[in-house]
Formats: sequence, structure tokens, C-alpha cells
Amino acid sequence: MFETTRLWKVRLIHRMGYEAPHFFVETVSNNRDRYYEVEREAIKEAKKRTRLTDFPNSWEFKVEKVDKILTDGRWVYPKAEKKESSD
Repeated sequence: MFETTRLWKVRLIHRMGYEAPHFFVETVSNNRDRYYEVEREAIKEAKKRTRLTDFPNSWEFKVEKVDKILTDGRWVYPKAEKKESSD
């Protein structure tokens, strides 16, 4: 099976509306894993990396998939396909 490495932006939102600084986490999963399972794994990884989990009633974790790909150990935006001109 192929493995996919995904990059997630983690946003921490307080119940009063303000936000803590965001950070990024990586997840590695099989291509057959469902999106919500991988998203849940990203939230679990984010909770390991912050102390704000000590206040579960105050902070909410939201993750957003970042559209970058892992190439040669670096995260880059995928190249846009160029349209061929018919001149």
C-alpha cells in the first residue's frame, strides 16, 4: 500500500473567540484511510504537542488540510499545470 503524508494547520480557538498561535502537524496514512479518520489522527497529534489540552472546556482544536506536497523532504505547493496555447 502507498502511504500519504499530509500537512495540517492546527488552529486553537478559545470559547470566548480568541485564537492561540497556529502550528502545523504531519500525518502519515494509507491511501485507503478515510478523510475523517486522518483528520482525527491530526487532532490527536496536535493535542500531544500543546499544553492547552489541560483546559478541555476552554479550547477547541480545528485542523485544516494544507494543499502542499512533500518533495525531497520539503513541503512545497504543487505546480499549476500550464495550458497549452493554440497559436
